[in-house]
Amino acid sequence: MTRPSRQGAGVRTRFDQFAKAIAESVLELIGVVRTQEEISTVQQVDTWFEPRLTDPSESRADAADANPGIDGEPLDAAQIQRNLGLLGRIADQACLLEFFHQPPRMHAVQDCIGKQHQMATVRARRARAAKRARPPLPPLWLFSAGRPNTVIEQYQLQPMPRWPRGFMHGSAGQALRLVILPELPERRDTLILRLFGAGVTYLRAVRDLAELPTDSWEHDTLKPFVLAFQVDPRSHFHAQGLDDKAMAYVNELREIYANWEAKTLARGQQKGQQRLLLKQLGLKFGALSPDTVARVESATDEQLERWAGRVLTAEQLSDVFGEL
Repeated sequence: MTRPSRQGAGVRTRFDQFAKAIAESVLELIGVVRTQEEISTVQQVDTWFEPRLTDPSESRADAADANPGIDGEPLDAAQIQRNLGLLGRIADQACLLEFFHQPPRMHAVQDCIGKQHQMATVRARRARAAKRARPPLPPLWLFSAGRPNTVIEQYQLQPMPRWPRGFMHGSAGQALRLVILPELPERRDTLILRLFGAGVTYLRAVRDLAELPTDSWEHDTLKPFVLAFQVDPRSHFHAQGLDDKAMAYVNELREIYANWEAKTLARGQQKGQQRLLLKQLGLKFGALSPDTVARVESATDEQLERWAGRVLTAEQLSDVFGEL
């Protein structure tokens, strides 16, 4: 993606990968996502989305393949849309997505608009070949970690009606949308979008994610990306430097990372203990009932350790679980 030249290439790539990875992962639940979609011999669209689940009343069976949910429980299309918050609302039609870790300059936006119109031409050609009506100009969504004042002025962007603050658009003919990430209200339906931000915007989004219940959809889906793509938190403040307040946020983010990593490691160890115990029980006592498997999988570390110590001497399954 095009970015201001003052942004370091290594950092820029890291944040591009992070934003695109999250967007691709969650949008694939409701549609088809293509990255580097070729529209000409010289240009490619970074992220192109086409919705699949267009009917909110779609059955659970229809949606199961698209989103298995947590612990294998499928979610219906309406629930998927709610989980995605305002990103789900954005993805109600085919669109292009562009992410900027710093406010984009005019030439960067012009490049994106050029790709938008080239993509429209490609879609029109495909529609003609399939004898379908020409589709409308696809919206171009720009996600900016800061307020691009020149872009707003030159394209005469205005607040979008019936959307929260931070959402702006141009004329209907432009199909240009701008999301100013630090201006979004800090609430659950903006969480995914705020993770695309920088500095305090990103750090507060991670904190909000950490405060959600561990069995929440966001926690289960987004946390692995935050951990997998974590970078030095100080790079979020590349432009403005680190004052005492910024350093406090950085330290808080590091603590969240460390806490998550410790819990993930502990959970992995517990899962390993569960699998080992179930294997031992199966080898000694034969096929296990669903209730027995569920009991092991919901056990505490202390219970697992106690039961594992009884397997070798137990003569029947009840001897393993019985309390002494």
